[in-house]
Amino acid sequence: MLSTNRFLFPILPVAVMLFFTACSKYAEGPTSIGGSPAYLRVFNVIPYTQTPLNSSGVVPFFTFVLDPQFDKSGATDTGAIVCDWLGTRQLYCTSYPLTEGNSLGASLDTFVNHNINYEYPGSAHVLAAPTINGYDLSAWAQVPSGKHRVQFIARPENNTPFDSLSTTIRNAVTIDTTIDLQPGEVYTLEAISTDEDKNIYGAYLRQEQFTHQNFSDTNLYASFYNLSGKKSIIQQNNFPDSFTVSGTFRVLNDVEYNSTGDLGYTPVAGWNDIYLSTLTQHFAPTAPFIAMPLLPESYYFDDQNVFRTYGTYTTSIISSFGTLPSQSFYFTSPGSPATASVHEVDCIADPASINNLPLYELIVTEQGGFQEPLPNMNLFSTTTGQPQVYPSIVIFEVVYGAVYMTRIQPAFYN
Repeated sequence: MLSTNRFLFPILPVAVMLFFTACSKYAEGPTSIGGSPAYLRVFNVIPYTQTPLNSSGVVPFFTFVLDPQFDKSGATDTGAIVCDWLGTRQLYCTSYPLTEGNSLGASLDTFVNHNINYEYPGSAHVLAAPTINGYDLSAWAQVPSGKHRVQFIARPENNTPFDSLSTTIRNAVTIDTTIDLQPGEVYTLEAISTDEDKNIYGAYLRQEQFTHQNFSDTNLYASFYNLSGKKSIIQQNNFPDSFTVSGTFRVLNDVEYNSTGDLGYTPVAGWNDIYLSTLTQHFAPTAPFIAMPLLPESYYFDDQNVFRTYGTYTTSIISSFGTLPSQSFYFTSPGSPATASVHEVDCIADPASINNLPLYELIVTEQGGFQEPLPNMNLFSTTTGQPQVYPSIVIFEVVYGAVYMTRIQPAFYN
């Protein structure tokens, strides 16, 4: 393993601009890239929470490079794949490209005044993964299988392209390692912090298993990963090293709502704060998918057959859980009493709105815990005019003080 720091897993470089001749980001079928390809998606989930303990740490803004090439001085200047301006990933993403959320130079965050990519391939025009196991995986790029050297190189938050940066900057490699990608397999690679206080970084490579599993079309599915490193001494909203996950699936009490207008909710039978999982391992290579019910479509429409509403929030409060069925997950230390402070994730929001939330600025609850809104787990389509409900599988990743959500959705859904 090559390294300029200490690593937990092998790493892969990301480049914002990737060029192949006559290829399309939205290619439907597998096209050979020097043999049988593998499929790769890259995120940066290193939190930028500078404290007196880590004030010398890098700003987590990178150039990602796969199979780097070097100039005469020995500094990286290009590679087989280069993804420049790689910022921290957004709270929510799907298994197909949301170009409006990943566009170079077109950030949803109005405070960002420089080029930024929230993932690789993002909006890059590259050969995409085909449909696998019935799921649209076009947010993953085709890459040559086999062993590759990868780098994450910290760069300034400006609009200067990587190859025009100084030799000193291009030599300052934060993560440098090798990965081995098997033909036909789907991988998610993430730049991570293994010790926030000591500025130790690494990479986490997960070979996705949902491409090999059978899922019922009458269920939603959720899996949970802890991608946090060592708990920070300073940061108070960090998750404990081990924690339990419980969940509630709620529906609106229509009788109460129709008579008083109050938003009262009733748990789905068997889904009232039930135990789901205990996470004791950081950076686990796999995690089980937990089945949750996909309710009949009648639950998603009111008595007048009008589609129900999403929940609403501001950065200081969740003002409404809305009238749609929704899910909440509670993260607590093992053995904690019911009154203990928790990190609560409420899947209530319209997916189109969630990435406007500032990262790591969570809602503080009366119990001293933290509350975070994420998109509703249910998948809706208005292709036929009338909203329809579809199954999906969702991956939740705990990274220090935030939970990220990735929705894997069926290929037929658009």
